[in-house]
Amino acid sequence: MKNAILLLTVVLIAVPVFAQKEQRFDFTPTKVFNAAVDVARQNYTVESVSDTEKILAFHTGHSLTSNGMYVSVTFDGAPASCEKENSCKKTDVRVRVTKANNQLFAWGAGGRIAKKFFGQLKHQLDSEKP
Repeated sequence: MKNAILLLTVVLIAVPVFAQKEQRFDFTPTKVFNAAVDVARQNYTVESVSDTEKILAFHTGHSLTSNGMYVSVTFDGAPASCEKENSCKKTDVRVRVTKANNQLFAWGAGGRIAKKFFGQLKHQLDSEKP
């Protein structure tokens, strides 16, 4: 019984870590941030937007596998591969997903939301190319 409780505790602590996703886009931080805000406004309920800190927070709707998720997105415009911060046209986007309404299990919904958001963001950025 002790082992089962310990295993459950480890799983509940580790699951949010696995839901964190990261992807690099070959656009400036401002362009990626503005596109991400557009995607969030079109598809989700936006909780907050910080232009100065480049942080976006939104909430997904309920689904069959979750009671909705809280998602925060951060943008790093100076990845380690860039030599000069101001000349970098690459942006690392990190998506952090957490469960809503005291839900214990999300059945992989966090990873699916991150993947879906990255796909929507890529589509938005590709549609804005000159």
